[in-house]
Amino acid sequence: MMKLQKLAGAVLLGSLALGMVAPQALAASEDLTGKGTVTFLEDKSITGPTDPEEPGKEVEVDPGEGTTQTEQGPLSVDFVSVLKFGEQTLTPSANAGVYEAQATTITKDGEKVERGNYVQVTDKRSGSTKQGWQLSAAMTKKFTSETTQDEIGGATISFANPFLNSDQADKGDIQTNATVLLESDGSSAPVANAAAGKGWGTYTVEYGTSTDANMDKSVILTVPASTPLSVDEEYTADITWTIANLD
Repeated sequence: MMKLQKLAGAVLLGSLALGMVAPQALAASEDLTGKGTVTFLEDKSITGPTDPEEPGKEVEVDPGEGTTQTEQGPLSVDFVSVLKFGEQTLTPSANAGVYEAQATTITKDGEKVERGNYVQVTDKRSGSTKQGWQLSAAMTKKFTSETTQDEIGGATISFANPFLNSDQADKGDIQTNATVLLESDGSSAPVANAAAGKGWGTYTVEYGTSTDANMDKSVILTVPASTPLSVDEEYTADITWTIANLD
């Protein structure tokens, strides 16, 4: 019995002695690096019209108030207001006819509210394709009677009091022209531009806002004096808005 106790004591002391050995450095096999991956795809969804005075807030617009994009690309014009100059009475005058476009109406949270006429664009490009962009407009069809096909030659549309808005932090990097004049010859006029590497996201340019007195006075149709016009006829023009890469 005494011998067994001594042996047991010797084994315990041996274990304590082993526990005091200095730790060895980690072997290479105890270190392994994994990887993480992510792939970004182009957003091909159509960007609907937003409230130009509350960026990022999608709204509903009656077709009579605006035209929306049906084919989305990485660089797009999403929405343009229909310019409604209303019904005008012909009166004998040696002066040019000057007519103001009505404000546009949007539906936000179920409530109809008025806004200045506006255009909306979106840039979804990234990386080496971000060359900046330029937005322009042109009267690509003169004001023409739907039934008689009479045209109003020399008519112009002018835009003033631009208000640029976006939910992007760099919206101050977008430059807008203070005035835009569209001639009936179809020539293109610059509206806004973003420098290379700028302009990502959705932007609106509103002409006159609901918070000032210029909302329905910022888009003007001017018809030259002595222009022969048909009464009780609606004249319609095409205004084409184009967004393109900067060269």
